[in-house]
Amino acid sequence: MGAANLFLSIGVYSYRISNIDSYAILLNFWHLGYALHKRKEILLMKMKRILSLLLSILITVSLAAATAPAALAESPVWDGSVADSFAGGSGTTEDPYQIENGAQLALLAKQADNGETGYKSYVLTRDIDLGNKPWTPIGTKRLAYCVFEGDFDGGGHAVTNLFVDTRAPEGYSDTAYAALFGYVDLGTIRNLFVSGRVQSTGCKTIMAGGIAGFIGGTTTNSESGTESGSLISGCIFAGSVSVKAEETDSGRAYAYAGGIAGNIGHANEVLNCQNNGEIYCESSHQVYVGGIAGSNSGSVFNCRSTGNVTGISAVTTFLSGGQGYMNYVGGIVGRNYGYLNSPAISNCLNAGAVVGKGGELYAGGIVGENLCQRDITLKSALNYGTVSSCTNLGNVSGMSEVKSYIGSTTAAYVGGVAGGIRGFGRGQARITDCYSVGGVSCSDGAAGGVVGVYKNGVNNWMTVEYCYAAGAVTGSEEAVLGGVIGLVTDGEPTVSDCSYYQSEDTNRDLNGIGKNDFGVVLDPLSVEAFGDWSHFSGWDQDLWKLGKALDPSISPVTARPILKNPDESDKSVPVLGISLDRTSLTLVVGERAKLTASFFPPDGAGQPLLWGTSDPAVVKVDEDGNVTAVALGSARIAVAVGDLGAVCSLTVVPARLGSFSEEGGVLSIPVLCGSDGTAILAAYNAKGQFLGASAAALTAGKEVAASFSLPEGAEAIRVFVVDRNWSPLIPCGETAVK
Repeated sequence: MGAANLFLSIGVYSYRISNIDSYAILLNFWHLGYALHKRKEILLMKMKRILSLLLSILITVSLAAATAPAALAESPVWDGSVADSFAGGSGTTEDPYQIENGAQLALLAKQADNGETGYKSYVLTRDIDLGNKPWTPIGTKRLAYCVFEGDFDGGGHAVTNLFVDTRAPEGYSDTAYAALFGYVDLGTIRNLFVSGRVQSTGCKTIMAGGIAGFIGGTTTNSESGTESGSLISGCIFAGSVSVKAEETDSGRAYAYAGGIAGNIGHANEVLNCQNNGEIYCESSHQVYVGGIAGSNSGSVFNCRSTGNVTGISAVTTFLSGGQGYMNYVGGIVGRNYGYLNSPAISNCLNAGAVVGKGGELYAGGIVGENLCQRDITLKSALNYGTVSSCTNLGNVSGMSEVKSYIGSTTAAYVGGVAGGIRGFGRGQARITDCYSVGGVSCSDGAAGGVVGVYKNGVNNWMTVEYCYAAGAVTGSEEAVLGGVIGLVTDGEPTVSDCSYYQSEDTNRDLNGIGKNDFGVVLDPLSVEAFGDWSHFSGWDQDLWKLGKALDPSISPVTARPILKNPDESDKSVPVLGISLDRTSLTLVVGERAKLTASFFPPDGAGQPLLWGTSDPAVVKVDEDGNVTAVALGSARIAVAVGDLGAVCSLTVVPARLGSFSEEGGVLSIPVLCGSDGTAILAAYNAKGQFLGASAAALTAGKEVAASFSLPEGAEAIRVFVVDRNWSPLIPCGETAVK
């Protein structure tokens, strides 16, 4: 009988003490069990003799043949290849192409570069690990048709370990699009989590984001006349986006960076998204950077950003004119800009720090600058650049290093909501129903609790209303500081129903408006006044409520108006996403564990959850997410809130081994068994020769630390677990390598 035929699947767990590629022996537990007649004493006395006997019979067998089957496999790591086809589907809305691994996702990128994604649908059917291998964005814009135009549904799955390091395609363009999706033209991306690193340097123009570099394209409904474009919805990014655009011989450099998208075009939308990544953007000239998007000419609704945002305009040379070195930095959007269109930011919350440095700087907790303009000679309806129902919890700071250059003077304009606001022609810029409790500081220029600078345009098309600030406003002696607005440059400001709380951290007394030529006065409110709803009786109570006993680390004001949505304390806000702390779990029969659900946005925590199991005979779960393993097998645990849900896959095994530890020549490993039994540790030298063994009694449901004093020359330890009938149990473990 051949050596391989002597073995059954007995669940051997091996611990390698040094890097050995194979062993010369395997234990046959069935033969061993019969010889020992269930007695542990006989095991210790006879193991060496039996193993020596087996050594004379067996030939070299690889370790892989001896180890137990691995636990449920995680998502395979992408090897850099491109698939020939998708996992299924025909590409229609009803039957989308199915993507289940990195190679198939790379196939989508290849199709986009060939202009083959238009009007086609794709769905992610499982999590994908891109393994930090260089990724070519889906839609490089290498040529005009190299874009993503289809519909991509992430299915609630994750693309992890993304690594993008993109340059402009040589010989084609001086613009780089760096993201999972580079250039999206009338496309849709939804229900997707992405984590990883996105970076790009050395190009004249860079548009980078966690999900997409640029989303654009518009189409007009022939019946209603309304326009629409690309859409990113229900997406979350975690990781980092870092870009640096550099001046070329052809002129100025432009850098756009955002946690979700670098640049959002006219009539395009980002909805229900969250950024948890660090965003860094640098340019030798113009910078557009935000927690969600660098620049927005469309719509950003119901989004959150918790990552820090940094924008640096590293001015190295001077050009004539006043627009060469602009730096727009925002917790949500760097610049909200409309011309012949009405951009909007609504119902958004920022909790990250916002830092701007260099150039003519506009830094805000929500938006760097809110600018809307339209040629006054056009007689059509007004444009509206709107920031509404937004909350800033983060600190905002700015410093302008360059004081002047040909044709202009630089300064830092910093605000809790917006660094600057400007309307021009028939464009009206509005900030309404917003508040900031983050600190605001600047080195020069102007800083305001709500708005840094109010730059009035022709016809005075600007409004700031129903806003307040409760954070400290500080700055150098050169800076103009205001509780609501720092500086008004042109025209009488239209400011109504706005107030501020002057904290003790302020380095000097503040007026509501730091500097204006029209005698407009806004008085501060005391802590007590902030807690009295009568001071805000004219505010829309469908949007606002009076918050009680808020976390003092968020604001010095313990009772004040807060927006119902977003709101850092309100538990009634709609839940847009839900996840579990573990997506897979292995338990021993009788073992218990707890699953914890997380919400997006986090404000939704506390809402009732519905738990369920696919097989109660294998795994049970209670209303609090407590799981109990009942019998061998596999099952899924699901949690749901409304029509959203998340799933954890569970495997129940008879026994499980923990991690090896070694101290003073004694090696230990925790063993948990679902029944009474024995754990046997056997030592071998580099040639696979048996050196000795130790045994530990196992009690059902109780973890036992099996230990062994290593014999001299020991190079490997194998662990064998048997029940009280000496039947082998298969542990849930792979080879452990030291």
